[in-house]
Amino acid sequence: MVSNRGGLETTGNNSSAGGDTPRTILLVDDDDSVRKSLSMLFEIHGWNAVSASTGAEAIKALENEAVDLVLTDIFMPDFDGLEMLREVSRRWPGLPAIVLSGQLNWGDIDWLRMARQMGAHAVLEKTSAFDDVLREVESALA
Repeated sequence: MVSNRGGLETTGNNSSAGGDTPRTILLVDDDDSVRKSLSMLFEIHGWNAVSASTGAEAIKALENEAVDLVLTDIFMPDFDGLEMLREVSRRWPGLPAIVLSGQLNWGDIDWLRMARQMGAHAVLEKTSAFDDVLREVESALA
């Protein structure tokens, strides 16, 4: 398992990944309803979910929690998901990240292409079906 804090793991059952240790996903989104929905989805499937509403909260969580994957929004008030990807890849190399956004193209900027170039495992629209989100998370954790 690639984790941001090597030796720290929680115990329990994770039927989705087939292991004995549940994976922990850090959800970073300034939209409370998105965080709650995804948190419930992951917990139903046997994963732990840690939530952060800002990039600063996310970095603090990464410094203090054993996290196996980061799922981050692109547009947030303090810094964007691309900055989050840059910081994660710099400080926690190998920690997979998935970018989630309500709009992937904004103006002349192709966020999908940029996020992929910065190492995102996947880029999903917030309107993606839960099955698509689960499939990408499972793929990133494999």
